[in-house]
Amino acid sequence: MLNMKELELLLTIIVVTFIISLVFNQLSYLSKINNNQNIFLERLYAGRFILKNITETQPYADGICNLTQNFIYLFNQTNFTKYLEKYKIYYPVWLSIEYLNGTPIRTIGGYSNNYIEFRRVCNLEGKLVIVRIRI
Repeated sequence: MLNMKELELLLTIIVVTFIISLVFNQLSYLSKINNNQNIFLERLYAGRFILKNITETQPYADGICNLTQNFIYLFNQTNFTKYLEKYKIYYPVWLSIEYLNGTPIRTIGGYSNNYIEFRRVCNLEGKLVIVRIRI
């Protein structure tokens, strides 16, 4: 039969073990949340970078949102893949250009279920178009 001191010690060990297991469980949960936030932020910055890069820099644009004919070359699968590889973007990216009334001009790529969408109105050959990116 256990005396009171041994019973108290055993009960203390059980409670401490239980508390430690709860702490480790919460830490692993927080780590998982932090990882999901990092992935979201990477996608957010990648999408912003792509939109800014293709609508403001040569050879795709001549000034801010004044798209050139080279922008249309991005809608070739080979050119689009090279562009993404050049900037080390490994998330699925969908790029679309459409008129303001919603009529699509060109689309390329793909996206996952939980995507972030970026839009920008630009000038292409004298017409206003919407550049849409989903990542």
